[in-house]
Amino acid sequence: MDLYSQPVPSRHPPALEPLLLPPGNYPTPPSLSTPANVQSLSQALAMDPPTPPTWQPAGNPTLDPSRTTTDNTHVEVVPNEPDPPHALRRRYKVQKERKMVFCCGGRLVTGSRIAPFLLAVLLIVIPVALFCVFECSFIWHQVSPVWVILFGYITLLVFNNMFRASWTDPGILPQDLHVDPLAYVTAGEPALVGARTSYPNTSMYPGVDPALAYPLSTKEVLVHGMAVRIKYCDTCRIYRPPRASHCRLCNMCVENEDHHCAWLNNCVGRRNYRYFFLFVLSTTALSVYVFSFALWHLLKPIVQELPNKYGRPFTFGDSLGETPISLALMIYTFVFFWSVGGLTVYHAYLMARNLTTHEQIKSSYSRSRRPRGSPFGRN
Repeated sequence: MDLYSQPVPSRHPPALEPLLLPPGNYPTPPSLSTPANVQSLSQALAMDPPTPPTWQPAGNPTLDPSRTTTDNTHVEVVPNEPDPPHALRRRYKVQKERKMVFCCGGRLVTGSRIAPFLLAVLLIVIPVALFCVFECSFIWHQVSPVWVILFGYITLLVFNNMFRASWTDPGILPQDLHVDPLAYVTAGEPALVGARTSYPNTSMYPGVDPALAYPLSTKEVLVHGMAVRIKYCDTCRIYRPPRASHCRLCNMCVENEDHHCAWLNNCVGRRNYRYFFLFVLSTTALSVYVFSFALWHLLKPIVQELPNKYGRPFTFGDSLGETPISLALMIYTFVFFWSVGGLTVYHAYLMARNLTTHEQIKSSYSRSRRPRGSPFGRN
């Protein structure tokens, strides 16, 4: 059979195919033989033809079954239409189902529950204001102005680290980096048990490879020459780096997440952990400072045996009647010290062992399970 006698796929849209005639010699229609029609036809041919629409396939062309004839001799290739162009947007603007508040072009990040943070600010502002009104004058004249300046510096340090820990990006990981986890399935990686199935019942699909019926929920990567297993996050659709965790309150994966602090209204992770630790450390120092000088203000008349208004030596009742705010500050800072002081000691212990709160609670990186020479020892 001659090669050129094979049917050739049409290059014209189906709507125009009935109007096209097979090649051959045909008589010219009488209407086109007049000089006027010939001149109009010449002018029309001299004009620039309209620009046809340009096809820009976004991917591989697909075969449309509706354009295939019964004898499979005519198959039209329909290219995929290109996706509409999207303007460049910052990554935080395309985060899906986010529960964070982004300000100043994404430079300030905090949670959506602001009430606990405002309460924490008030728990610090109120005792500081009382100390300034009732104690600073006594310290300035009876002790030394240097201690008042030191009090101002510690207070400034507390609020600076508090707001930086609350409004700094804790290390939010971008979403949709690994949308198709099956693309990472290799021959050396076994199918893992416990992941969600792609189908309700895999027995209904005998032609599907069982390994492909399960998304690859974990995989191994090398960190400092050691194999570390990382997990796939179904919510963020990424493989989380080592030591990263997904925060259900923020609905985002955070790098080196330690915990979610409701008082700071933010997660504590890789980028703001230093501010969190300096905040609890400076708050502990402020509690000790306020307690010490409130106690001294209360006991100084008694120790120095100063006379009261009746000419007798000061008693504890007399001193308490003169400065009742000092006793209130002592009680408040004593309770406050044990909460933030214990937190400071706990995180100092975690830093000494190079652990996060998640790792310490879950014991995933404890001494009993962690091999000698941790890959995170040089972080």
